[in-house]
Amino acid sequence: MPKRAEGCALLYDGECGPCGAFAKVVGFLDPAKRISLVPFHSGASEGFLRGVPPGLRYRSFHFVGADGRVSSGADGVLPLVSALPGGSLASGLVMAVPIGRRVVSLAYGLLSRLHGAGSCPS
Repeated sequence: MPKRAEGCALLYDGECGPCGAFAKVVGFLDPAKRISLVPFHSGASEGFLRGVPPGLRYRSFHFVGADGRVSSGADGVLPLVSALPGGSLASGLVMAVPIGRRVVSLAYGLLSRLHGAGSCPS
């Protein structure tokens, strides 16, 4: 597995406007740069996408945790948030609410439609 800052990486579609904006927000929320921001084309060539099934590699973002575990799309939101400063508290609060995970999934689904609605070439 390639070397990452603090062991975490966010893989995203660098050719997609909304996906690039998402990565910029994560970068802003991570001033210490503990999470490496890696566009898909770089991630694929560096082996970051090795743990992602080929049919899913370019369909959503992927978060690679410090333990090497890959979480994709809605399943990657809470691990990503947890890796941000203060994020463990935020993700813990979401998980404490009975419908928290469902709300995250619905919100991610709404936003990810931008990725497939002509906003990016992938």
